[in-house]
Amino acid sequence: MHLEAMDSSMMASNEENMDEFLKLEYEKSIVLIKYYDERQHSLVKFAAGLSAAVPAFLVSVYRFGPKEITEVFPLYIGLLCAMTTVGLLTIFVTMVQNRLYFVQPARQANSIRRAMVESKRVEGFVNRMYTDPDFPAWKVTSSQTVLMLFTALQAGVYFAIFLALVLASIDCVRTVAPYVSVLGGFALTAFAMTGAASYLRSKGNDSADGAVHGAR
Repeated sequence: MHLEAMDSSMMASNEENMDEFLKLEYEKSIVLIKYYDERQHSLVKFAAGLSAAVPAFLVSVYRFGPKEITEVFPLYIGLLCAMTTVGLLTIFVTMVQNRLYFVQPARQANSIRRAMVESKRVEGFVNRMYTDPDFPAWKVTSSQTVLMLFTALQAGVYFAIFLALVLASIDCVRTVAPYVSVLGGFALTAFAMTGAASYLRSKGNDSADGAVHGAR
């Protein structure tokens, strides 16, 4: 009888410790969800700020810079547009990776919520929060996907300008430069979003360790 009482006490203690662990894990997961969601918005704000700053900078240079700069101004614009395209694509890649980081704690929180709701049923309580621990990392209707598309479009615009300036300097293709550059901008945007979708679908099916750290 004494051993049975000790076993029951240890089981109760283990359950209590597990409940405390799950509670702490849930709270930490919520903190991470909020952090990565806010980081996604911060990144898109930075991208938008970069896109807006470049034209303002170019206008200032053209108006208040030395007269000699007007002779090489198209080259100057092309170089700056190329650098801006690379910068925006870097931000885009960071946003895609951030989405992957966001998904893992969100799945963890959903998993804990589902387990707690199913194990501790309360009369009259109907759960109305998320409980899917396997929701996809790539989701077209997600607001984070829209933010990634917005950043990819900005990169596409600057790439189109860069391409137009390069093609305009070549006599044999000068007449089609505007059309080719627009197609190039859309192609870059489509390539970026397709790559993001493929990456997130692939990594989203891995475990957290596998997706983030490449562990097997």
